[in-house]
Amino acid sequence: MGKLCILWILLEIIMVSGSDHFTTLVLKPLLAEDAVKSDNYKLVGSVLERFRRDVIEPTTTPVTSNIRSMNIVSRVTSRFMNTQITSVIENIASNATELKFKIQIPQSAFISNFTMLINGTLLVAEVMEKEAAQKIYDEAKKSGATAGQVASDSKAETPERAFELFAVSVNVAALSSATFEISYQELLIREFGLYNVHLSVRPNQIVPDLKVDVYIHEPEGIESINAAAPVGGTATALIIHEDTTTKHVSYYPSTVEQGQDGGLNGDLLVWYDVAHDNAGGMIHVVGDYFVHFFSPSGLDQLNKNILFIIDISGSMGGGQYSKMEQARDALIVILGQLEENDGFAILLFDDKVVLWNQQIVQATAANINAAKSWARENVVADGSTNINDALITGITIMKSVVSDSVQKAPIIVFLTDGEPTAGVTDTSTIRQNVKDAADGKVSLFSLAFGYGISLEFLQILSYENGGDAQRIYAEADAVSQLDTFYKKISSPSLLNVRVDYLNAVIEAGSVTQNTYPQYFNGTEIVIAGKIQDSASEVLTATVYGNTATNEIDLVAVVVQDTPTASVSGLSDITIQDFTEKLWVYMQIKDLVKLHLIEKNEVEKAKLKSLAINMSLEYNLVTPFTSMVVVQDDPDNMNNNGFDMSGKAASFPGGGYSSGYNIQVSSFLISLSILLVL
Repeated sequence: MGKLCILWILLEIIMVSGSDHFTTLVLKPLLAEDAVKSDNYKLVGSVLERFRRDVIEPTTTPVTSNIRSMNIVSRVTSRFMNTQITSVIENIASNATELKFKIQIPQSAFISNFTMLINGTLLVAEVMEKEAAQKIYDEAKKSGATAGQVASDSKAETPERAFELFAVSVNVAALSSATFEISYQELLIREFGLYNVHLSVRPNQIVPDLKVDVYIHEPEGIESINAAAPVGGTATALIIHEDTTTKHVSYYPSTVEQGQDGGLNGDLLVWYDVAHDNAGGMIHVVGDYFVHFFSPSGLDQLNKNILFIIDISGSMGGGQYSKMEQARDALIVILGQLEENDGFAILLFDDKVVLWNQQIVQATAANINAAKSWARENVVADGSTNINDALITGITIMKSVVSDSVQKAPIIVFLTDGEPTAGVTDTSTIRQNVKDAADGKVSLFSLAFGYGISLEFLQILSYENGGDAQRIYAEADAVSQLDTFYKKISSPSLLNVRVDYLNAVIEAGSVTQNTYPQYFNGTEIVIAGKIQDSASEVLTATVYGNTATNEIDLVAVVVQDTPTASVSGLSDITIQDFTEKLWVYMQIKDLVKLHLIEKNEVEKAKLKSLAINMSLEYNLVTPFTSMVVVQDDPDNMNNNGFDMSGKAASFPGGGYSSGYNIQVSSFLISLSILLVL
């Protein structure tokens, strides 16, 4: 008997962060959590073993499916990572049953491929503009191609912080299987002197064939590397294969090494660093594209003038350990970490502004102790939220010391948990007021505490004023989150960083962001661009910046890389044409950021169009594109009698916070295909 394919599509449009920053078919937004904390690990030789943390309890639903295999292969070439996940899931029930493929993907990643193999039929997802994807769905719905709707899974687990949950459900015939393959790309960000490979390994059952391979190729040479096994498993199956420029981390746990019946439920982590110097960085050229890595070592740390602006409105209170109490405790911890030559001040606000001191003061022991005592007494939740007055007052205080003869990094840390409800409440007006007041002389770092305020609003405030924004999750470890954030910005070593390239060599408009208000120790600035076809001169680059006392200029080293495909032993473990792929990734990230802060609607549309065209050309799921499984005409049956009549809903784009920390809520997608014998 022929097989009937009935396509079930869940359609639930959810708006997250504005009309241009949500996926056309978002099926279930989920909370995201931060990266795991370092105190959950211990060093075992050269391998880190992870302690159990925040484990999602296995479902008690009767088991009707079995993951036969899960293979994860990540290839890193010069910080750019491509991850491919292949999983075979079999229906062990005696009747047709829904099988679910679930994987957590970094918010910063772009999905580049998704395929399903079901009963010998291969379904390949196609990247399309979101509006076009919506049209396909609407037409399919009108034509009756869909057989019904599948309700979203309200019991779906919450993904780890900085991850999004990608889930696809297919109903498969008894004793049959489905093969899923998904690929995604991301740029590894350097924090605290390390690059982090973070792979979700959460089958939540014992898998007979489970393999994870991470290949890392860094031409500069890999100076250090460590790894951590996922929760539930043992570190004995984790092996680091050593080489100067290439490392291979393999994790092939046996069924015994996967732990209890619940199986693995955690992340495989790899930390590494490469060789750095205090020159102008390393430029890799492959074909017509280049990528420039700048992460100098040996530069003296700058002192900073830092102003803490903390929301103490009524919404910060409540609960057993309130956000207000956590913010206060974090402030006290951070004050104790200031350098003696730093300057600091504290500003609290609800519907009014309260200052500890009317000016920036030196971080002497006496001043620190006085500030801690004042914070313990005054950081108390009450009143409404006057964001405008708080920021304008704070910027005025900060600008009064910007002209000091000794160069210090001017940093404002702004923490709030709610939308403006007092004073100026129009966010567009606040945005303009803050930009005018700061005048490019202050870096504003914003923290959204919980989900009571739009992260997008804070991102715009920060991006327009030389800073960044991120969410602080209102959970038990909020103090640790705030402390970790502070440590990221606590050690500036350069201000007003600018990178210049020889114009005669570079294609106009092709260079990604090349100016930065500051460089923090332990991080890395990455710039990519395209070389002119007719360029006859050699690419050169100079990095300019300000130390505490003078301006410096550093010359970059240019390396004309041999394509890895021609190097024996590297072709299978590296990313070919990685400079082009990385340039595309960074260009789209830049366009998304520029689109977010652009006010002119005509220019905004142009930026969106450029991002869409590039996403389509390189087959990437980004904030402006979706991935769609499109099937043939209803009358077009394949040789196996498989009905290809349906058209599936879009797969929403991955989050886009990496480099710029722009975030989109996590998602759950249900694409259900019922095969009936």
